[in-house]
Order: sequence, then structure tokens, then C-alpha cells
Amino acid sequence: MSKLIARRSAIAVVVLAIISFIVFGSTFFNVNDKKVTAWIQSEIPIGSTKDEVISFCERKGMGHSAFYKPDIYYEKNHEISASIMKKWSLIDGGVYVVFYFDEHNKLVRYKVDEAYTFL
Repeated sequence: MSKLIARRSAIAVVVLAIISFIVFGSTFFNVNDKKVTAWIQSEIPIGSTKDEVISFCERKGMGHSAFYKPDIYYEKNHEISASIMKKWSLIDGGVYVVFYFDEHNKLVRYKVDEAYTFL
């Protein structure tokens, strides 16, 4: 009887691990700097407004610096920093974007980076 319980428990753990990988691991591996760059190029081209960039970030689930009001950082630097954080097991990191604007609040360029740490 106890062997049957142990076997069922082991099967349940394996099934749970597979489900966890599918749910969490797939997001971890599917969002990267190339994908975010493609999103930006297709949805917010150079010349887009600050509000369009903020809307893009929010649609994609990206945390961004314009969230804070008043946005003193933007007023000083004409930049919005955004990120998609990713964590899987012992790996932590994400995709980081900096959007740069001109004096008319139009997007002039952006920088996309991907970085990770272990433990």
C-alpha cells in the first residue's frame, strides 16, 4: 500500500513539474530581446509619441518609469525605462528597454538589452 502511495506521489510531482515548465518556462524562453525589438519596430516606430510608447509598454505587460507621477525622471532626461522581468528556478533577469525622446516628446531611438543572473 505505501509503495502505491509513493508511486502516485512521484507521478504527481512529475506531472506538476511538467505543467510548471509549460506555464512558466514557456514565457521565460519565448520573450527575448529580439522579440521585444520586433514588437517595437512593428508597433511604435520612430516618431511615436510618449503616450503611444507608454500604451505599448502597458499592453505588453512591461513595467516602466513613466508609471510614477509626477514623472520627474522623464522631465529631466526625456527617457522612459521599461522591462519585462523573467524568473525561472535559479535564473533571474529580463529584457530591458530605454526609449529616448526629443524635445517634442517624439521617440527618436531606443535600446533593448537582455540580462540574467544566476542565484
